[in-house]
Amino acid sequence: NYRVSRTLYEHTEFEGEEVGTIFDNTGTETRIEAVQKELAGWRGAFGLQYGHRDFEAIGDEAFVPPSVTTDVGLFVLQERDFGDFKLELGARHDRVEVEPESGSTVTTNATSFGAGGIWRFSEVMHLSVNLDRAERAPTAEELFSDGPHIATGSFEIGDAGLDKESATSGELGLHLHQGRFEGKVSVYRTDYSDFIYLRDTGAELDDLPVRAWV
Repeated sequence: NYRVSRTLYEHTEFEGEEVGTIFDNTGTETRIEAVQKELAGWRGAFGLQYGHRDFEAIGDEAFVPPSVTTDVGLFVLQERDFGDFKLELGARHDRVEVEPESGSTVTTNATSFGAGGIWRFSEVMHLSVNLDRAERAPTAEELFSDGPHIATGSFEIGDAGLDKESATSGELGLHLHQGRFEGKVSVYRTDYSDFIYLRDTGAELDDLPVRAWV
Protein backbone atom coordinates (compact mmCIF):
# COMPACT_ATOMS: atom_id res chain seq x y z
CA ASN A 1 0.00 0.00 0.00
CA TYR A 2 1.20 3.51 -0.70
CA ARG A 3 -0.19 6.99 -0.23
CA VAL A 4 1.00 10.46 -1.23
CA SER A 5 -0.67 13.63 0.00
CA ARG A 6 -0.02 17.30 -0.68
CA THR A 7 -1.36 19.99 1.65
CA LEU A 8 -1.49 23.70 0.86
CA TYR A 9 -2.65 25.63 3.93
CA GLU A 10 -2.89 29.37 4.56
CA HIS A 11 -4.66 31.41 7.18
CA THR A 12 -4.80 35.10 7.91
CA GLU A 13 -5.03 36.72 11.33
CA PHE A 14 -6.62 40.16 11.47
CA GLU A 15 -6.06 43.02 13.90
CA GLY A 16 -9.36 44.80 13.63
CA GLU A 17 -10.03 45.08 9.90
CA GLU A 18 -6.33 45.13 9.00
CA VAL A 19 -4.38 42.04 7.99
CA GLY A 20 -1.92 41.29 10.75
CA THR A 21 -0.11 38.11 9.70
CA ILE A 22 -0.42 35.48 7.00
CA PHE A 23 0.68 31.96 7.88
CA ASP A 24 1.59 29.76 4.92
CA ASN A 25 2.26 26.04 5.28
CA THR A 26 3.01 23.67 2.39
CA GLY A 27 3.39 19.99 3.20
CA THR A 28 4.02 16.71 1.41
CA GLU A 29 3.65 13.28 3.00
CA THR A 30 4.45 9.88 1.52
CA ARG A 31 3.76 6.53 3.18
CA ILE A 32 4.67 3.07 1.87
CA GLU A 33 3.42 0.04 3.78
CA ALA A 34 4.07 -3.64 3.07
CA VAL A 35 1.82 -6.28 4.61
CA GLN A 36 3.71 -9.52 5.21
CA LYS A 37 2.55 -13.07 4.79
CA GLU A 38 1.98 -14.90 8.05
CA LEU A 39 5.29 -16.18 9.39
CA ALA A 40 5.41 -18.67 12.27
CA GLY A 41 2.01 -17.37 13.38
CA TRP A 42 3.03 -13.68 13.22
CA ARG A 43 1.03 -11.21 11.12
CA GLY A 44 1.98 -7.62 10.52
CA ALA A 45 3.30 -4.83 8.37
CA PHE A 46 6.31 -2.59 8.04
CA GLY A 47 6.97 0.57 6.12
CA LEU A 48 8.49 3.97 5.52
CA GLN A 49 6.97 7.42 5.96
CA TYR A 50 8.40 10.71 4.67
CA GLY A 51 7.16 14.20 5.47
CA HIS A 52 8.27 17.63 4.24
CA ARG A 53 6.86 20.89 5.66
CA ASP A 54 7.68 24.38 4.36
CA PHE A 55 6.44 27.01 6.84
CA GLU A 56 6.45 30.80 6.57
CA ALA A 57 4.79 33.63 8.52
CA ILE A 58 4.49 37.06 6.88
CA GLY A 59 3.47 40.24 8.68
CA ASP A 60 3.50 41.91 12.10
CA GLU A 61 3.17 38.60 13.95
CA ALA A 62 5.93 36.73 12.16
CA PHE A 63 7.33 35.48 15.46
CA VAL A 64 8.65 32.26 13.88
CA PRO A 65 11.25 32.45 11.08
CA PRO A 66 10.64 30.58 7.81
CA SER A 67 11.70 26.97 8.17
CA VAL A 68 11.68 23.60 6.44
CA THR A 69 10.96 20.45 8.47
CA THR A 70 11.84 17.00 7.12
CA ASP A 71 10.72 13.81 8.88
CA VAL A 72 11.77 10.29 7.82
CA GLY A 73 10.26 7.41 9.79
CA LEU A 74 10.54 3.61 9.75
CA PHE A 75 7.87 1.49 11.48
CA VAL A 76 6.89 -2.13 12.10
CA LEU A 77 3.70 -3.70 13.51
CA GLN A 78 3.31 -7.36 14.53
CA GLU A 79 0.62 -9.50 16.17
CA ARG A 80 0.15 -13.14 17.07
CA ASP A 81 -2.52 -15.24 18.76
CA PHE A 82 -1.66 -17.58 21.64
CA GLY A 83 -4.94 -19.38 22.25
CA ASP A 84 -7.31 -16.88 23.88
CA PHE A 85 -4.54 -14.26 24.15
CA LYS A 86 -3.44 -11.94 21.34
CA LEU A 87 -0.10 -10.12 21.55
CA GLU A 88 0.52 -6.89 19.62
CA LEU A 89 3.92 -5.20 19.16
CA GLY A 90 4.95 -2.02 17.39
CA ALA A 91 7.98 0.23 16.97
CA ARG A 92 8.86 3.40 15.04
CA HIS A 93 12.01 5.45 14.56
CA ASP A 94 11.98 9.02 13.20
CA ARG A 95 14.75 11.37 12.13
CA VAL A 96 13.46 14.95 12.19
CA GLU A 97 15.40 17.91 10.77
CA VAL A 98 14.22 21.50 11.25
CA GLU A 99 16.13 23.99 9.09
CA PRO A 100 15.43 27.69 9.74
CA GLU A 101 16.01 30.34 7.08
CA SER A 102 19.00 31.55 9.11
CA GLY A 103 20.82 29.64 11.81
CA SER A 104 21.76 26.04 12.40
CA THR A 105 19.65 23.01 11.53
CA VAL A 106 18.31 21.05 14.51
CA THR A 107 18.28 17.25 14.06
CA THR A 108 16.42 14.95 16.46
CA ASN A 109 16.16 11.15 16.52
CA ALA A 110 12.98 9.86 18.17
CA THR A 111 12.11 6.23 18.85
CA SER A 112 8.74 4.92 20.01
CA PHE A 113 7.62 1.40 20.81
CA GLY A 114 4.67 -0.34 22.40
CA ALA A 115 3.26 -3.69 23.44
CA GLY A 116 -0.32 -4.70 24.05
CA GLY A 117 -2.34 -7.78 24.78
CA ILE A 118 -5.98 -8.92 24.76
CA TRP A 119 -7.15 -11.86 26.86
CA ARG A 120 -10.59 -13.16 25.81
CA PHE A 121 -11.40 -15.08 28.95
CA SER A 122 -15.12 -15.34 28.11
CA GLU A 123 -17.43 -14.84 25.13
CA VAL A 124 -18.66 -11.46 26.38
CA MET A 125 -15.66 -10.07 28.28
CA HIS A 126 -11.98 -9.51 27.62
CA LEU A 127 -9.08 -7.88 29.43
CA SER A 128 -6.60 -5.60 27.67
CA VAL A 129 -3.22 -4.26 28.73
CA ASN A 130 -1.07 -1.72 26.87
CA LEU A 131 2.42 -0.40 27.55
CA ASP A 132 4.20 2.13 25.37
CA ARG A 133 6.95 4.72 25.30
CA ALA A 134 6.72 7.55 22.77
CA GLU A 135 9.26 10.25 21.89
CA ARG A 136 8.44 13.56 20.15
CA ALA A 137 10.83 15.95 18.45
CA PRO A 138 10.36 19.70 19.15
CA THR A 139 8.63 21.74 16.43
CA ALA A 140 9.90 24.81 14.60
CA GLU A 141 7.68 27.02 16.78
CA GLU A 142 9.14 25.56 19.97
CA LEU A 143 12.70 25.86 18.70
CA PHE A 144 12.83 29.24 16.96
CA SER A 145 9.99 31.50 18.17
CA ASP A 146 11.19 35.03 18.88
CA GLY A 147 8.56 37.74 18.81
CA PRO A 148 5.05 38.87 19.76
CA HIS A 149 2.28 36.31 19.27
CA ILE A 150 -0.86 38.45 19.35
CA ALA A 151 -3.25 35.47 19.31
CA THR A 152 -1.90 34.33 22.71
CA GLY A 153 -1.18 37.86 23.94
CA SER A 154 2.46 37.12 24.72
CA PHE A 155 6.03 37.49 23.51
CA GLU A 156 7.24 33.95 22.75
CA ILE A 157 10.86 32.81 22.87
CA GLY A 158 11.98 29.43 21.55
CA ASP A 159 14.97 27.33 22.54
CA ALA A 160 17.04 25.69 19.78
CA GLY A 161 18.62 23.45 22.42
CA LEU A 162 15.38 21.71 23.42
CA ASP A 163 15.64 17.94 23.85
CA LYS A 164 12.98 15.52 22.62
CA GLU A 165 9.92 14.93 24.80
CA SER A 166 9.09 11.40 25.96
CA ALA A 167 6.06 9.78 27.55
CA THR A 168 5.72 6.36 29.15
CA SER A 169 2.17 5.03 29.43
CA GLY A 170 0.36 2.02 30.81
CA GLU A 171 -3.33 1.07 30.59
CA LEU A 172 -5.42 -1.80 31.92
CA GLY A 173 -8.95 -2.19 30.63
CA LEU A 174 -11.95 -4.48 31.00
CA HIS A 175 -14.33 -4.71 28.01
CA LEU A 176 -17.90 -6.03 27.90
CA HIS A 177 -19.81 -6.69 24.66
CA GLN A 178 -23.20 -8.37 24.64
CA GLY A 179 -25.48 -7.86 21.64
CA ARG A 180 -26.01 -4.13 21.12
CA PHE A 181 -24.49 -3.29 24.50
CA GLU A 182 -20.84 -2.43 24.93
CA GLY A 183 -18.99 -1.16 27.97
CA LYS A 184 -15.44 -0.46 29.05
CA VAL A 185 -13.69 0.52 32.25
CA SER A 186 -9.97 1.24 32.39
CA VAL A 187 -7.18 2.70 34.48
CA TYR A 188 -4.12 4.34 32.99
CA ARG A 189 -1.04 6.35 33.90
CA THR A 190 1.32 8.49 31.78
CA ASP A 191 4.69 9.84 32.92
CA TYR A 192 6.37 12.60 30.89
CA SER A 193 10.08 13.35 30.71
CA ASP A 194 11.48 16.63 29.29
CA PHE A 195 7.90 17.82 28.74
CA ILE A 196 7.88 20.82 26.37
CA TYR A 197 5.58 23.68 27.30
CA LEU A 198 5.29 27.49 27.23
CA ARG A 199 6.34 28.90 30.61
CA ASP A 200 5.74 32.40 31.97
CA THR A 201 9.06 34.11 32.75
CA GLY A 202 7.59 36.96 34.80
CA ALA A 203 9.15 39.54 32.45
CA GLU A 204 7.40 41.87 30.01
CA LEU A 205 8.42 43.18 26.59
CA ASP A 206 6.44 45.65 24.49
CA ASP A 207 3.68 45.49 27.14
CA LEU A 208 3.37 41.71 26.59
CA PRO A 209 4.23 38.97 29.07
CA VAL A 210 7.32 37.03 27.98
CA ARG A 211 6.82 33.26 27.71
CA ALA A 212 9.58 30.82 26.88
CA TRP A 213 9.44 27.32 25.43
CA VAL A 214 11.17 25.00 27.89
